[in-house]
Amino acid sequence: MKTVLSYCLFDPFNIHAHRTWDEHNLDKTRYWFNIPALYVANKILYPDYEMKMFHNDSLKQNPLFKMLENLDITLQQIDIPFDNTSEPMMWRLIPIWEDYDCVFLRDIDSIPNRQEYHSTKYFEKNKYAIQTLRSHENHYHEMGCDILGGLCGFKPDKIQYKPNSFKEYYDTKMDMPWAQDQLMLSKTFIHDQSPLFLETNFLDCPIDNQSRKAPFPHTVIPHSVLNTKESDLQKQMVLSIIEKYSLADWAGQPCDARGSALSELLKIECEATDQVKTAFNNDVIKQFYGV
Repeated sequence: MKTVLSYCLFDPFNIHAHRTWDEHNLDKTRYWFNIPALYVANKILYPDYEMKMFHNDSLKQNPLFKMLENLDITLQQIDIPFDNTSEPMMWRLIPIWEDYDCVFLRDIDSIPNRQEYHSTKYFEKNKYAIQTLRSHENHYHEMGCDILGGLCGFKPDKIQYKPNSFKEYYDTKMDMPWAQDQLMLSKTFIHDQSPLFLETNFLDCPIDNQSRKAPFPHTVIPHSVLNTKESDLQKQMVLSIIEKYSLADWAGQPCDARGSALSELLKIECEATDQVKTAFNNDVIKQFYGV
């Protein structure tokens, strides 16, 4: 199965005061914080997945961009002008119209935790067409969080209805400063699907701090899946380090995985950590990441 973890990284971006859950919201470098730690975590937890990042042209002027070019990340430049941060966040959906069997949309400023990992693997291995993870206490219908832009998955060939192209999807965007990606996802992948299809093909995953029931037909992930014990030693090491430093008390939580947490991850002996160490090839990068 050809599977991708899809991210976006862009500059400039707007700061939104409503992000009260994000202690780094005012830091304009925050979207770079976790890339090395995220890279190591993904390569160990999901060794067969491609990691893909959509970015705009000006991002290449950032001195940290060279690091990206030295890692096994597929970089794709998108030359679509944008005024609001909701617009480039939609770029993560592009792989749904590319040659992938399974597509996961994720946030660049968070690290996968244990329940996210088990939910992701469960969706990949089973018959469902659409998935969302709802992990924060505010991730429920009345808060506009039926499906999360950075915590969802798709098997494109199994989706009952989707626009004919990403352009068709993107062209229906609204003039909104934020939350556009979530509202568009809800419209297209919930409200435009039939209830009968959703009942057996939409996998809802209320995990971590969320237990509310979704208000539309769906299937819920078995609770036993979330408590599965991980037998792979390196995977267990990654998840334990993430828990030790409280990097992801709930899936999708913005965090800062630099410094001590990153140093500990880099002690794991594998190809991914070797690649990161090689990519840290100048003092600017080393100083930024505190290693």
